[in-house]
Amino acid sequence: MTKKEVVIDSGLVTYDIKDKEGRCFGQFTFNPSDTDILKRHGEVIEAFEKIEIPNAEGKDLVEELKRVDKFFYKQIDYLLGFDSAESFFSIMGPLSPLASGQFYIESVLDAIGQAISAETGERVKKISGKIAKHTSKYHRQ
Repeated sequence: MTKKEVVIDSGLVTYDIKDKEGRCFGQFTFNPSDTDILKRHGEVIEAFEKIEIPNAEGKDLVEELKRVDKFFYKQIDYLLGFDSAESFFSIMGPLSPLASGQFYIESVLDAIGQAISAETGERVKKISGKIAKHTSKYHRQ
């Protein structure tokens, strides 16, 4: 039996995840052509704003942090449509406080949001150019 294949352009984009010193510690992939990614990004931001940050002590704190970490892992994977949370959180947990005063998860969501905006913005520009090219004859007076 002869095996054949069809290769398509899935539109997937992969980004390296780097720290400020340029060290790569992971990657994430998403499809910026997915029209639902903006909706999911908003849903994840909303979920983040609603979650209660643990303030327990001792063993209870560890269990609460595990629960919240698991929640954020699922949210990142949901947002991107891939198992990407491990890459982001391989260096620290989502609720790790940064020098900026943000939680690490906030920095992650900001970075993902910037990547989504950059990629979808480029696609909108390309599409707008094509539409303008094809409709320009109708706008001539």
